[in-house]
Amino acid sequence: MSSDPTKPSPYLVPILLIFALAMLVFLAALILYITNTPTSESITETPVFVTITSVPSSTPSNTSTITFTPRPTWTLRPSSTASQTPLPTDTATPTLIKTLTPAKAAQYNTFYELKPWTLADQSYTIELMRANATLKPIDANFQALAYAESEGILRYPEALEASTWEWDRAYNWIRINSPNGISAYSRLIESAIISGQVRTGDLPDWFASHETRLELNVTSQTPLPGELSRALLELTGAGSAYLWLVETPTGTTVYSLINDIDYDQPHQNSFLYSDLTGDSSPELVIFRERTPGDTLFIPPHIFSVSNLPPIELPIQIQPPMDFGLEPAMQVETISTTLQTNALQVTSMLMPSCPAFATQQYTWQGESFSVTPFDYRLEPVYDLRAYCEAVLDAASAAWGPEAAIIVANAMLVIWPPDLDTQGHPYPPDAYDQLRYRLGILYALADQSDDAVSMMSEIIDTPIVAGSSWVTPANEFLRIYQQPEDLLLACQSAQYCNLHDALTTMTIYSQAEDPTKALQYLQQHGLVTRSSGIFDFDGDGQDERWIVILPKTGAKLEYWILTSLPAGVQAIFVKGIEPGDGLPYPHEPAGTVPVMQFQPRIGFIMERLPETGEAYIEWVDVEYARPTVILDGYTRAVNDLMNGVNPEIVLNSLTELYDSPRFKGDCIAFNICDQFHYTMALTYDVLGQQGNAIDQYLWVWRNYAQSPYTTLARLKLDYFPLPTYTFTPVPTSTMAPTRTATSTRTITPTPTQTATKTSTP
Repeated sequence: MSSDPTKPSPYLVPILLIFALAMLVFLAALILYITNTPTSESITETPVFVTITSVPSSTPSNTSTITFTPRPTWTLRPSSTASQTPLPTDTATPTLIKTLTPAKAAQYNTFYELKPWTLADQSYTIELMRANATLKPIDANFQALAYAESEGILRYPEALEASTWEWDRAYNWIRINSPNGISAYSRLIESAIISGQVRTGDLPDWFASHETRLELNVTSQTPLPGELSRALLELTGAGSAYLWLVETPTGTTVYSLINDIDYDQPHQNSFLYSDLTGDSSPELVIFRERTPGDTLFIPPHIFSVSNLPPIELPIQIQPPMDFGLEPAMQVETISTTLQTNALQVTSMLMPSCPAFATQQYTWQGESFSVTPFDYRLEPVYDLRAYCEAVLDAASAAWGPEAAIIVANAMLVIWPPDLDTQGHPYPPDAYDQLRYRLGILYALADQSDDAVSMMSEIIDTPIVAGSSWVTPANEFLRIYQQPEDLLLACQSAQYCNLHDALTTMTIYSQAEDPTKALQYLQQHGLVTRSSGIFDFDGDGQDERWIVILPKTGAKLEYWILTSLPAGVQAIFVKGIEPGDGLPYPHEPAGTVPVMQFQPRIGFIMERLPETGEAYIEWVDVEYARPTVILDGYTRAVNDLMNGVNPEIVLNSLTELYDSPRFKGDCIAFNICDQFHYTMALTYDVLGQQGNAIDQYLWVWRNYAQSPYTTLARLKLDYFPLPTYTFTPVPTSTMAPTRTATSTRTITPTPTQTATKTSTP
């Protein structure tokens, strides 16, 4: 049979596919050959070289576009991060270690054992106390933190954390104004120099690498013969602490001078050098420039640094002075007619109406004598309205003589158009100032000047119908002679009754307080009660009186005491409703302390030179014998410094057995610390039972104390039922299980017994 010529061959399609595949292979080989042309050939042929370089030329343009695209993205990321930077600060507090949940100690001490103590436990304890101090920054918490760090250094002196604990402990001591603080910094600086860690000139940077909360400044001084260098070191924070550094060929010593850092009352200190004793060697004077919010005058400190160790030179005692305005202290050296210079201390009291109170300190061979305050006023004409506040303060506290100086300086520029609140002064403001000046003259025992000033107001008022004519007439109607001062003052505006009573006591010329009281009563003093008491413990009674200064006023408590030249009247305080009379603090100390209320009392002191008396308000513990407190302080310092714990325990036991212990530990608020220290001493000695008893005593009696937290961390709790019966179920369970398995296979006991024993 012949085939159909129109029908395609069956081999055609495979042949075409093979041909197409061959063409593809050929083209691929050709392309591969072209793209893999050797480099040397492409370099030698200029057209090919140009073609290749044209391709990279487009690539940079694309690359630059890609490069610019992420830049806005990257610039935005820092922006968003910056906006969130406060978040770590806000979330820092929750990251602190949580304080222990308040809990009561179990009834029986036998439920507790001492926890096996490790470095990790000590580190955790310190971090927990640091959290307490951060969340509640009070002295008790900083003190407990420093105690925990001392314990850590005692237990683990070679630990890596010990150096950090030592630095932080020094700061915490400084923070609570403990004398240990400045001593600790002295040791740290001294040991670093001796060991070669730092040179004197590099101290500020080295100090900053360890402590950022304080700043160290170094002021070099001229070394004495035999010395390599000497310098004043100042630690600045909320005030300053000062150290004195001396380098000699045999070593370096750092001496503690004074710690005047006060976080409750931040201020700024300063210093100067001047030869004040005539020995051709300058003394160091340290003083507060200003203490915001404090109106008390704080005398400077003067140190002799010519000998080692430096010593603070004594200054004549002065009664406390409250200016009523914040003083800014300026100190300078002035020449005198003597062979020594004098230190002039000036307190500027009102910058807007500058008032100055100046004293001079002069070396007398053993101490510095101090002159009374010398006052002056230098008003700024455009700001003279502020001078009225100065006059108010002077009339209240500086004494009438000082207030007269202020009033006379104001008189020539008075009145301004507007007061400090922007209100206009009345037309008779000048007469008002003259009236105040007349009152001050009377209080200062300048009766002729007082009468003259009041008469000027009556005869030549500044304006017709002056409102001060009538008060001036009324004052002169009563004030016929100096002895009428108290009666006239009781109804006169701007009359300081305290100054009036003081002046009237001098008028009495009495040598006995009882006679002085009789004189005052005869001239208008209204008394409610009176008695005698030896307030200064000198064996001679003073007379106390409760008076009604004027109708409608509250009662006042005064003391009348004898002086070599007469009798002095001393104001103590106004008696508030429910106060009652003061009572002696018990147990009595070396100086009698009188109390109107718990914890606060007053003592009567005297100036050694004149016998003048003054009142000083103190905590009731101020005059207590400090035998227990000092003994405890020595014991705890000895323990932390590595003294034999047996010796420390004996010291603590002797203090505890003292009949003064109970009262003093409560008065000085050291009971919780004392018993914790006893517990720690027992703990170090390995007397676990006694240590547990003392730790639990702190826990049970001072639940809120930070030392209770320290004590609780030392204890593990094992309730008696769990501790006693835990092994018993283990021994009884095995027989029970064996008996049960035997009973379940009772049909074939023998075989079952054999099979049971096989596993």
